[in-house]
Amino acid sequence: MELHPFLFALLAYGIAAVIAVCVTFIVKIISHTVQRKKAAPAEPPQAGDKGGSNA
Repeated sequence: MELHPFLFALLAYGIAAVIAVCVTFIVKIISHTVQRKKAAPAEPPQAGDKGGSNA
């Protein structure tokens, strides 16, 4: 009977870890998408400047 609370705590920590990983993954995707949207208009001039200096 003493094992059940331990298993319940282990299950709770496991679920919390899975939720934390999912939230972190979702936040990374959102921040990456926002960065890509912000960098998209600024990227072509930077590429043009680099090409101009190289050529």
